[in-house]
Amino acid sequence: MLHTRSCFFVSALAFCVFALTGCGSSQKGATLKGTVVLPSNVKLAENDSATVGFAPDGTEGQSFVAAINPADLSFVTKGPAGKGILPGKYKITVNFQPYIPGESKQKAIFEDVNARYNAQNSRLSYEVTADSQQSITIDLSKGTVTKQ
Repeated sequence: MLHTRSCFFVSALAFCVFALTGCGSSQKGATLKGTVVLPSNVKLAENDSATVGFAPDGTEGQSFVAAINPADLSFVTKGPAGKGILPGKYKITVNFQPYIPGESKQKAIFEDVNARYNAQNSRLSYEVTADSQQSITIDLSKGTVTKQ
């Protein structure tokens, strides 16, 4: 009798765990591709570092960062751990770092753009949908994000 109760308890517990987790999430994330349009005074050198960040608008979810390719200003991200970006609204940030930190003119230009599009000041946002592949253009001159 005790064995039967133990089996029943373990079975019920396993059912509850699977019910709560959904047997692994059925919600799939999106791959997000995009390009960045720079202001006319900003030029990226081949060795400069540039990133675009996505933070969930709210308290839930994970943030992630994608490298911007200096050659064509493109980026691709599959979200945290490569599992896709879950649907929801995300605040977008950008960050530029010159390869040669002492280059004051470029560093000052980068600092200005970084200040406008950091986590505190950026007004850029994008709503990730359930589509598995999404493409956007982030225009830093206009301060807009457009789905392609």
